[in-house]
Parts: sequence; C-alpha cells; structure tokens
Amino acid sequence: MPIEVIPHVEFLEAGDLPSKIRDLSLELTDVKIAAAYIREKGFRLLAPSLQLSSVRKFADSKLRIKLLFGLSERQFITDHEPLRKLLNIRAKLGFRAKKLQLRYYNDARFHPKMLILTNGERAALFVGSSNITKGGLKSNKEANLLLEAESGNKAVQDASTFFDQLWKNANKLTAETLEIYRKDKEEYEKKKLTQPTLGRLPRGGLPAGALPRKKELYLYIEGVRYPLSKIHSFCTKCGRPTVIPMKWLEWWKCEKHGTGRYVLKKRAKTAISLAYSGRKIRDVEEVEGDCLYRFKNGRICSERFSLKADFSHQICRRCYENREKEGAPHSRIPRTLDRNESFFYDVDREAIITRS
Repeated sequence: MPIEVIPHVEFLEAGDLPSKIRDLSLELTDVKIAAAYIREKGFRLLAPSLQLSSVRKFADSKLRIKLLFGLSERQFITDHEPLRKLLNIRAKLGFRAKKLQLRYYNDARFHPKMLILTNGERAALFVGSSNITKGGLKSNKEANLLLEAESGNKAVQDASTFFDQLWKNANKLTAETLEIYRKDKEEYEKKKLTQPTLGRLPRGGLPAGALPRKKELYLYIEGVRYPLSKIHSFCTKCGRPTVIPMKWLEWWKCEKHGTGRYVLKKRAKTAISLAYSGRKIRDVEEVEGDCLYRFKNGRICSERFSLKADFSHQICRRCYENREKEGAPHSRIPRTLDRNESFFYDVDREAIITRS
C-alpha cells in the first residue's frame, strides 16, 4: 500500500505566511516562487524564512530556489534593491549558483502569487493574494490557502507544471538588465520617462497554457486507462512506493512531434510493476500516453503512442540519501533530468534513453 500524505488545507492571512514558510522549508527544500511584485520591505519579511538573509546562511542551507517575478516597465512596482541582494548572493555561491535561480517577466499580465515547496515525496502549495510586499506579508487583508499533500497530488502537479511552463518562457535576471530597470524606474519616478518610450528590457511572451485542457492526465497500461495522479512506481532498492516524476511529461510527444527529443526506452524483455490506488499492477509490458504537443492555435495533438518507459530504475529519496551518506556514486544521472525532482539515479544512461 503506497504511503500517502493525507491532504491538509489551511487558510492563512498575510502575517501567517513567513512563519509557516519557515517551518515547512526545514523539510521541503525545493522551492518555486512566482510573485507579481517584490518590494524591499516585503523581501525583508520573507528572506529569513528562506535563509536569504545572508550568503552564508543560504549557502549552508539545503534550499534550492527558483524565483519568478514581475519586472514590468509599465508599472515599476517591483523594487530593484532586493533583486540586487539576490544577485549578490548568487554571485558569491560560485559553483553552487544553481541553488538560487532568478527569472522575470516584463509584462503587466504576469500576476500570479504562488509558492511550492517539495522534497519529492511531500509538498506544500501556497496560492492566494499575497505578493512579496510588506502589505502582502504583514499588514494587508490578504487571503491565502495552503495545501499540504504528497507530491503526486493533482493540484500540486498542475501548479508545478504551470510554474515550469512560465519559467521556460521567462527572462534570466542579470546585473545588466537590473541596472536598465533601475535607471528606467528612476527616470519614470522623476516624470522624465513616459510609458510609450519604455521597452528596453526583453519582454518574453507568456505561454498560452500550462496543461492540456483536460480534467486529468492518463497513462494507458496494456490498454486500460489510469489517472496519472494515482499511479505509483516502486523503489528498486527497498520496494517503497514513489511518485512518477512530473518531468516525464516533457517526453510525452508522439514520434511526429518528438523528433530530436529524448524519450524513455524500456529495456528489452523486461516487465515492470506499478501501483494504482494501492493495488499492484504486475508484469506491465506496455505503457502508453497521449501526445502533449501543443499547436500554435492551442490545440493538443492527443495521439496515443507508446512511452516505452522503464520504471524499474527509480529509487526513492530515502534510499538515495542513504547512498549519499555511504558515498556511493550517483554520477550517471541522465543530464536531461533534474536530480532533485526525478529520482533517476545510478542507471545506465544509454540503456534507458534514446533519441526519438
């Protein structure tokens, strides 16, 4: 029977957020934040919760943060000071700079307020009205919901996929682009720069949509349709149920639309086992999915095709952490996968990955 986290939903006002985020970040170390605005006083309130008060604190923490924010030159609401501090932290992290990644949208339509924390098995999703401002985190009347659940929870997966799609289309923040924004904001506040003259920062188009317009995503296991949110794989080391990584969705392309992309390939003459709502599905030979290629008009291909997936090389986070403590090698992680999200460890890359 898969080990499941019973979903917990909680209503939070503005002042509740910093302490709740701090408590959850002690265990859930992968953080994704999308905020329309970042102000200096709001950053001061949130920074201690995410160990961003100093370079040393963040470097010593286990946190990995992706921060996506609005840097609109039509509004100039975001302050440049907190972003300068974040760039400074990132610069001083050296080879660990990927622990803190910063991207932005120069588009007034970018307006989400969400935060996702996960460790691969458990997750916490904050969605509401609070920006990273003093009002949003302390003094305003804000309304926010917190969902705590397993990482395979559909709401968590949809939110993560939504964030990932936004992230791919966003612009990377650099010292040069931030300086352009600072100067433009300064001129704008002095009334020397008018709206029509703006546009020196890259804009970058917002994606049309994050998920196919379906109520659920499905796997087809030997012809029988199963909702992806209720499918588990099993750890190769200990047999513990583990969720199927959302990263796999990137490979859900049929042969026509997946040309040149990497796809998972099942080893010849091997069978796998999966679990659906606690019931084990043994000796699976065929796994299929619907092609997720999105045309320019927004339509989804949806052609069913074989995923050729080999689930038998997954290991759970507990076993992976034990291997790290023992100093066991884990260098053969497929480069196309994020180590912190995928759980594909110590496998022969050429045996499971092929060009489509």
